Amino acid sequence: MNEVYLIGKTVLPSKTFFNTMKVFLTLVPVLIPILAVTQNTFYVSPSGNDDHDGLIPSPWKTFQKACDNVSPGDTVFFRGGTYREIGINCSESGTVISPIVYTNYAEEVPVFSGSTFNVIRSGFLQITANNVIVSGLKFQEFTGRENFGIKVTDVSHNVTLSNLKLSNLYFSNIPNERPDSSYQTMNPILVFGSSISNPISQITIDNCEVSNCRTGQSEAIAIVGNVENYTVSHNTISSTGNIGIVAAGYYKWNINGLELIQTRNGLIKGNIVDGCKGLKALAAGIYIDGAKEVIVEGNICKNGQRGFAVNCENHTNVSGATASNNILRSNLAYNNSRGGISIGSCRGGDTCKYAIVQSTWVINNTTYNNFDNSVLELTETMPIDFGELILDASENTQIRNNIFSSTISGRWNLQISNQKTPQFVNNLDSDYNIWQFAEPNWPVFQLNNYIVNGLSAYQNSSGQEQNSLFQNINFKNPSTGDFRLINEYSPAFDFGDTQSTTISFAGVTDLSGKARMKHLKLDAGAYEYTCVKSDISINTPLPYDIYHFETVGSINFNTLVTQNQRVTLVAKKAINLQSGALTNLGSVFKLEIGGCVE
Repeated sequence: MNEVYLIGKTVLPSKTFFNTMKVFLTLVPVLIPILAVTQNTFYVSPSGNDDHDGLIPSPWKTFQKACDNVSPGDTVFFRGGTYREIGINCSESGTVISPIVYTNYAEEVPVFSGSTFNVIRSGFLQITANNVIVSGLKFQEFTGRENFGIKVTDVSHNVTLSNLKLSNLYFSNIPNERPDSSYQTMNPILVFGSSISNPISQITIDNCEVSNCRTGQSEAIAIVGNVENYTVSHNTISSTGNIGIVAAGYYKWNINGLELIQTRNGLIKGNIVDGCKGLKALAAGIYIDGAKEVIVEGNICKNGQRGFAVNCENHTNVSGATASNNILRSNLAYNNSRGGISIGSCRGGDTCKYAIVQSTWVINNTTYNNFDNSVLELTETMPIDFGELILDASENTQIRNNIFSSTISGRWNLQISNQKTPQFVNNLDSDYNIWQFAEPNWPVFQLNNYIVNGLSAYQNSSGQEQNSLFQNINFKNPSTGDFRLINEYSPAFDFGDTQSTTISFAGVTDLSGKARMKHLKLDAGAYEYTCVKSDISINTPLPYDIYHFETVGSINFNTLVTQNQRVTLVAKKAINLQSGALTNLGSVFKLEIGGCVE
C-alpha cells in the first residue's frame, strides 16, 4: 500500500537524510514549490525477504531489490546490520523535485561487507541514474582488481553521495604489494564520465570517510572522464594507498575519443587527506591531472608523500594537452615526505612530453616541513628533498601570498625544478610570499636550469619574489597542526598583495572559514589572523570587493563606499562613519559592536 506525504512533513527518521537534502537542494537551480506528491517509503533489512512488499513490517533483503522497484520521490531506509551483497546497479532516476533517496534508518548503521567475495571488475554499488541521493551507509572488506566501492557513471546527473563510510577495500590481499600494472586498482569512490557527447554533471561527494584502503594505482576519490560541475567537500581520507583525491583528464579508458576530454568546473573544498602514500609513484594528497577550471580550497594534506599537485600526465600524448585555469587557495600541506605543492607537467618525460600546465593560481596556501629524511620512498637509495615548492613545465603561473616554511635542520631545498630542458617554466609571476628555513644561508632556490642559495640571490638572478620575505612566521603551535598566526606581529599579518590578488582569486574565507578580507590587505598563508587589537582607519576609497573589517579597537571609516560594495564593520570600542558614508544605497553595510572572537 502506498503512503502519501506532503513535502516538508517530518516522516524521515534519519538525521543524515536531512543533512544530505541540504546539500542536494543547493545544486537545484530552480525554486521548488511545496506540492503534494505521492511517495513510497520502503525498508530493507538483513533479515528481510525480497518476496516481501518492502514495508516496515515486511522489509526487502537486498539493495538491488530496492533499486529495481523505486520511483521518483521514493525513500528507501536500510535497517542496521550486515549485508552480504555486491554488484548492485541502480538505474532508476528521480526528478529534481522528487529525488530517489537511499539512506539509513534512524541512528542504525547498515554495513555492506564484501568479505566473502574476491572478484574482478565489480563493486558494491554502481549508479547510472539522475536525481539520486545515497546517504548514511557503510561499505567495507572487499578485495579484487579493477574494482570499486561506489561508482557513478554513464551520463548521470544530480547525484549526491553523503555521510558514507568506506574502509578495507583492497586491490590485493597482500599487504604492501606493489601495483605494477594499471589493472591493479581499487577505487573506493569513482565518478566516471564514459560518454563522449554527454557529460556527467552536478555531482556532490560530501562528508564521506575513506580509510584503510589499498587502492593500487587508483585513488580514494576519483573524478575522471567527461565530468563537469562537481563538488568534493568535507571528506576525510586516511591511510589509503596512492592519491587521496584526483580530478583527471586526457585518459582514454578504452573509449575512443575520451582521451580528448577534460574533467572541468569542479570544487574540491574542506577535505582532510592524511597518510596516503603510493607504492609505485609519489602520491599527492590532492591531485589535478589534466583537469581545468577546478578550485582546490581550504583542504589539509598531511603525512603523505606530497601535499598538492597540478600536472598533465597525458599518457595518450594528445597534442596541446593542458591543465588550465586551476586555483589552489587557502590550503595547508604539512609533514609530507616529498614536497608541499607541485605545479607543472613532466614535459620531456616519456609519458607526458606533449603536455603543459597553464594559468594556475597558487594563493594563500601554507606548507610546512614537507620532507622526511628518515624514510626511503619507492626506489630511492637515499631520501630526495623536493623542497616546499616544485615548479616544472608550466606557463603563466601566479604564486601569491603563500607561506613556504621548513624548520628541519640540515635540509637544503626550498624551491626546486625537476626537468632537464633549458626553459620549461615560462611567464612565472611569483611574489609577496614568505619563506622560512632553518638554515638562513643554505636554502636552495632553483628555477629552470639555474640554482642559487638564499632568497636575496634568487631575487637578483630571477626577477621573482621582489617583495617577498625570508622570516620566521610565528605560527601558534605547529606541533599540534595549528598554523594560525600567533599575533599581529607575525610578518604574515597584512602582508598580502591586494593589487593583483582580489577576493575572486583568494576566496571569501580562509582555511578555518573566517572572513579573508579583514583589512586593506590579506594575510599571507592559509589563515587570516583573528582578533586585531589596534584601531583600523580606512582613509581612501576601497576597490570593489567584499570586506570584513574586525577589531577589538575602533574602526574609523573616513571614505565613501562605491556602488554595490559589501562591507562588514565589527568593532568593540566604536564605529565612526564620516558624514555621507551610508548615502549610497547600492552599498551594503553591516555594523556590529562587539569585536572579534578568537
